[in-house]
Order: sequence, then structure tokens, then C-alpha cells
Amino acid sequence: MLDSIRQQLVEPTKPFSMFLRVSLRADTVKAFETLSAEAATATLQEPGCIAYEFHAVQSKPESCILAEKWRSFDDLAAHFATPHVAKLIGWLQANEGAITQVDVCRSLAQPQSGK
Repeated sequence: MLDSIRQQLVEPTKPFSMFLRVSLRADTVKAFETLSAEAATATLQEPGCIAYEFHAVQSKPESCILAEKWRSFDDLAAHFATPHVAKLIGWLQANEGAITQVDVCRSLAQPQSGK
């Protein structure tokens, strides 16, 4: 998957976002919610991680979307080498889950927060 992501990036040294659709078996959703929270907590501590959030699709409880934003491709590559990513991917494989779609995106605008 990492090679496919790299090929989609026009400027791998610039920030980019990814949206991954994850498909789950209905009986594994609760366990995935716990595992995804652990992965998000660890990932948000990584250098280069700007955002990392799992979202449940309300109309499809067995589907979720992972929204990620990274400072660079190298930061994402380092993320793929972490134990929490290995645990998450291993869990998906063992529980018939799958990443069914990956969209790599560049920001069109960077609005400033009103905070």
C-alpha cells in the first residue's frame, strides 16, 4: 500500500491527506473501536502526524473512514513501521476486515482557525 500512496503524490515532501475506507464484520465493530482509539493515541504522538481520526459511517455501522494528514511521505513511511500500525493491520487481517479504498489528497486551501 505504501508504494501505491507514494506514486499518487505529486510532491512527497509537502503535506497531504489520506482518507481510507475500512470494512468490518458486524461482530467486530466494538473491538475495532477500541483498537482504533489506541492506534490514534499513539499515532498523534508521531513526528509529522498532523491529524489521525477514525470516523464511523452512521448509515453503515460496519464501515469506517480513517482521515489522516501528514507533513510528508517520509513521515507516513515511518508511521507504517510502528508497532501500533502492525497491530492494527494484523487485527484487520485476522478478523476479515479490509481497507477497501485509499484516497490521497492535497489541500486546496488552508483556512486559518478562528481560535
